[in-house]
Amino acid sequence: MIVVMEEQTTDAQVTAVMAKIVELGFDIYRTTGARYTILGAVGTRNIEARDVEALEMLDGVKVVVRISGDSVKRIKRQAAVRPALNPAVHCKHISIFGVGLIGGSFALAARYAGIAGRITGCGDRKFLEDALSLKVIDGIDEAFAVNAVSDADFIYLAAPVSAIVDFLNTQGKFIKAGAIVTDAGSVKQEICRVARDVLPDTVHFVGGHPMAGSHRVGVEFANADLFKNAPYAIIEGASGAATEKVIAVVEAIGSRVVTLTAERHDEIAALVSHTPQLVSTALANVLAHHADATALELAGSGFADMTRLARSSWGIWEDIVSANRESIVSALSEVIIELQQMRDRMENGQLEEIGEAFRAANEFLHDTV
Repeated sequence: MIVVMEEQTTDAQVTAVMAKIVELGFDIYRTTGARYTILGAVGTRNIEARDVEALEMLDGVKVVVRISGDSVKRIKRQAAVRPALNPAVHCKHISIFGVGLIGGSFALAARYAGIAGRITGCGDRKFLEDALSLKVIDGIDEAFAVNAVSDADFIYLAAPVSAIVDFLNTQGKFIKAGAIVTDAGSVKQEICRVARDVLPDTVHFVGGHPMAGSHRVGVEFANADLFKNAPYAIIEGASGAATEKVIAVVEAIGSRVVTLTAERHDEIAALVSHTPQLVSTALANVLAHHADATALELAGSGFADMTRLARSSWGIWEDIVSANRESIVSALSEVIIELQQMRDRMENGQLEEIGEAFRAANEFLHDTV
């Protein structure tokens, strides 16, 4: 079956439909597009009319289509594993701490790329059970929960910044000698400093940050294509062999590697990621102060583009704002100066100066983006 969700469906509605598909005994294959979320339900038994009816009754469902034969084979083939690109990329056992959107997407991308023999998760039990039920991971890495040494040779830390720091401090001693550890944290200086201070010399840490994501959170939104063609920061300073391995893995899942220092990363992230999030939130709140039915009816795609980030969870961003506060304050100050200049020119009728600001922005974006 193919289940197409409504364009304005909520996360809770998608989760409820996915739970129903599992309850009916089918595997789930999910695709999240720019407008619609599409769920493929595949199983060994025949699809019956009551299965379709059960899904059609759920909130947020646009249409349910019964398919079979070659169509089902095509759905299954999308999740097929292909061989590793080369032996240098392959890992016997990848363990992922924080199997949410990013960690889950990494698991799916790694499986599709044939990078890992086995992929497990560790951390919050509920999230791990969700990841297991969705077949995002193969099992649970129990070692860290019982204070035993994990046999994972590649560990991917995809939790919030403070949780990554806590993991390094408390669980670093249970990482086996020779293992490579990398992370997906949005702020690099603090994580890299803690890794440098607490991990044994026999464990190789390479800081990383995929510049990809979504305002949606949770493993149910994991997508094997999330990292494709996206920039992926790799932090300089780790051992050459470990860095080469992480770069090979990142390239295998489709990302474009950018190497830089932790300090430079945090400065840039404040400008291109953290400050845009806060500006988007501020703009949404300005409209909220004036919002009525007419205002929302007139809000088109430009407003939607500008405020998409404002849908993000504070639970994710609290750590980022706290850990990169100085760089964000500096970036916000520059944006405020630009806006104040724009306001002053507008107030004084200096249209030529405003036009020059437009032209400068156009030229910069045309030449660089």
